[in-house]
Amino acid sequence: MIYFAHTKQNAYIWVYPLNEQVAVQGKENMTYYRFATKSSAKSFCKTCGVPLTNGAADLTEEEVENLPDMMKALWPRIKTHCPVNLRVLDGFNLKDIDTKKSDGFTKIPIPYFSP
Repeated sequence: MIYFAHTKQNAYIWVYPLNEQVAVQGKENMTYYRFATKSSAKSFCKTCGVPLTNGAADLTEEEVENLPDMMKALWPRIKTHCPVNLRVLDGFNLKDIDTKKSDGFTKIPIPYFSP
């Protein structure tokens, strides 16, 4: 079973495999952006800007302790999983697999508003 969440603003379709289940070729062509709590870093293609993955940042125990409560509760999952944007996988057809949809936007409220 694959769990995924869709993000409207960037059209991501995230799948959440364990870190050891992800192998990325061409890391030299990726750049990273840390935002908000800086607990994770989204990777992007340096050439075209397409979002690829979203991995945990290297945080000290003190930095983890200083995270907001919601992020601190999510930290064990953040550091063990490597979200991958399904839209970047060649030949992948979501209709070919069993899925469980998750509304990450409302399940994980983020203090953000669309300007």
